[in-house]
Amino acid sequence: MKSSKLLSSVILAGVLSGASQVCAQTINETRTGYVTAVETIWTQRAIHEPLTTTSCHTSRSHSGFHGNVSDVVIGGLIGSAIGNKLSDKHGAGSLGALFGAVTAMDRSSDKRRVCHDQISYRTTNEHIVDHYLVHVRADGRNLTFPSDRPYRVNQRISLSVSSNYGLLR
Repeated sequence: MKSSKLLSSVILAGVLSGASQVCAQTINETRTGYVTAVETIWTQRAIHEPLTTTSCHTSRSHSGFHGNVSDVVIGGLIGSAIGNKLSDKHGAGSLGALFGAVTAMDRSSDKRRVCHDQISYRTTNEHIVDHYLVHVRADGRNLTFPSDRPYRVNQRISLSVSSNYGLLR
């Protein structure tokens, strides 16, 4: 019996609280207003621009024996012949052969151009429009609205007006 009285009391409280809601009324209207001023609200945006710097250098590899064996042999023979022609002294041909072989090895060593790209970033700040504050005169009131687009001063605009009415107790 107690639980049914409690349930009846809860239902009655819900009905009475809902009854005050039933007496409320919302009216939606469209009114006209005029723009009196527009303020531009700015914000900053950071721009990171990549900059690529290329640095190159020529490297020469001397590790181990490089070059074609036939070039070294031919260089040695030519150097020996030139050394023997220029001088009749003993060892001039051997010295020319050594010079010719070294010259052939030097010409055939690996020369490479090596380049490296380095990327860095330059940061600049840019001022961009965030939104506009539009000041409007309507129904004898000064109103302010945020907007994504700018309006012209004295421009006629339509406003949506919602009014909630309810009975006071």
